[in-house]
Amino acid sequence: FGSASTPITNFAFDGTSVYFIQRQLPGTHIIKRANPSDSFIAEDLLSFSSFDQIYDRLTVSGNKMFIASGGYNATLERKFPLLMYVNDGAGWNYHSTLYGLGQESADDYFGWAMAQSGENLIVGAPFENNQSGKAYFVDMTSLKVDRMGEQVSIYPNPTRDFVNITSPETITSVEIYSLTGALVLHGNSETLDVQALHSGLYLMRINLNQRTFTTRLVKH
Repeated sequence: FGSASTPITNFAFDGTSVYFIQRQLPGTHIIKRANPSDSFIAEDLLSFSSFDQIYDRLTVSGNKMFIASGGYNATLERKFPLLMYVNDGAGWNYHSTLYGLGQESADDYFGWAMAQSGENLIVGAPFENNQSGKAYFVDMTSLKVDRMGEQVSIYPNPTRDFVNITSPETITSVEIYSLTGALVLHGNSETLDVQALHSGLYLMRINLNQRTFTTRLVKH
């Protein structure tokens, strides 16, 4: 399936199908599924972009998928994000982002190891706790499925002057990063003035209480 420009990293087996991550450089991640009964013909399930974290770990059980990072290009997020996707019957949709409880300024590699059993998830963070490691137990029944990824939106995108954010939850902060990892704009409102930014592609991180939504922003 893979090539030098679209390497395949890691895989998960749910008892029926094989799931794996195919990364298109520089930052697009495609989650694919292959069924042994179909001669392993792979189909695309979902895709997302990340210009910092390199997502190369996943686990799938039932209608829940967790995607984790094993490293990064820059240092936008020292606390490693763990992405949760849920299949509601109509396809896989982003649900939320989980983080460990370690220091903000230290690598924790949260999600380096994962295991699912029924509604239980075990997550390892080997660099947390002064690099002695830590394991988290997550009860997935307490993670409400609300299709957060579809409810958070930004517009207009592309934009020349202002960008607006709509969200069902209170926005605690908004950060805009360049592709090199530099923080170029910070705010905490539903409208941001981006007129001072140079034209180009940026990474926009929207923090909502316990959740984080990340998307791309194009500035004309």
